Amino acid sequence: MTHDDEVLINIITKVVMLPQVQKDICSQDEIDQQKYKAFDDERVNTTEVNLWARVKKVAPKTWKSARKPVKHKLADKIVEMKDDLNNVPV
Repeated sequence: MTHDDEVLINIITKVVMLPQVQKDICSQDEIDQQKYKAFDDERVNTTEVNLWARVKKVAPKTWKSARKPVKHKLADKIVEMKDDLNNVPV
């Protein structure tokens, strides 16, 4: 399923989501299927990786993570930035 020509809007805050967040939210099912297939191929069908070994966590961007401020360290101070797309026309 592709949603390339559409924008994803939070109906409560009226915020337009970033393209990366939209891509992660809309393709969550495909990401889950890929991870399951990789798990099955590596651990169940073959013995490449031990079945009980740690699984790397998938951390897709979500509504909540899109609004988190990001701290960047500049020469002598730390600057906190936040994505704000409230002014983007829909």
